[in-house]
Amino acid sequence: MGNKAGAKDIMREAGVPCVPGYQGKDQSDAVMLAEAKKIGFPVMIKAVAGGGGRGMRLVADAAAFPDALAQRAIRRRRARSAIRP
Repeated sequence: MGNKAGAKDIMREAGVPCVPGYQGKDQSDAVMLAEAKKIGFPVMIKAVAGGGGRGMRLVADAAAFPDALAQRAIRRRRARSAIRP
């Protein structure tokens, strides 16, 4: 289950209800905020690659979202380092 996005795709194809989310290729701040607004707050920002929960960030509202996204590079590095041998 290291690849959460892939696992979620498999579950959706099998008809398993999943928590809404965005895994699109465009990870720009503007698109991420627009998608978060579509989903509705609160949202969780999480690295796809895993990391045992490292880097997960609960964002309560749109005002807090830009700061949470600014921290995503740090979360990505932490998640990547957790899965390297």
